[in-house]
Amino acid sequence: MREILEAVAAGEVSPEAAEAELKGYATGEAGRFDAARTRRSGVPEAILGADKTPAEAAALAETSLETTGRVLATRLDEAQTSTVRDRLAETAPAAETRVHGRAGLLVAHGPGFEPPDLDAQVGVVTAGTGDTVPATEAAVLAREMGRPSTGSTTSAWRVWRGCSTSFRDFAHRTY
Repeated sequence: MREILEAVAAGEVSPEAAEAELKGYATGEAGRFDAARTRRSGVPEAILGADKTPAEAAALAETSLETTGRVLATRLDEAQTSTVRDRLAETAPAAETRVHGRAGLLVAHGPGFEPPDLDAQVGVVTAGTGDTVPATEAAVLAREMGRPSTGSTTSAWRVWRGCSTSFRDFAHRTY
């Protein structure tokens, strides 16, 4: 704790980042952000855009970038995406931002952000374009957890068509 307080006193760490480190949560103008979720669970906190105003999504994104070094925002509409991008460009111009438009995802990394390295294999397999949004969310989350995913939108259909009828019927009923 002393190191954190000394870093704040020296201007090396913002009070918000120190609060997040000490408490695990950072409270900003749009609400509370779980800045310690990655440390506790290995899964980064995501900002769910649904039911948030563009200003609230942008404020949470700013808090996220300041306290964790990254932003993972999901289910953003065009207005939210634009507002978040503009806010980050203004408050953190060195941040690298990627938008996955169709899926409504925005990911940003601050300078010096080091992604984790998860020792696992992740595959995302879908049955068609209707699964693009959740498949993109899963692939981006896997990458943010430290493991790029591999996947295909057609391989599942090829495998499915190659199964016996009785297996397909069983799998369909239990799915």
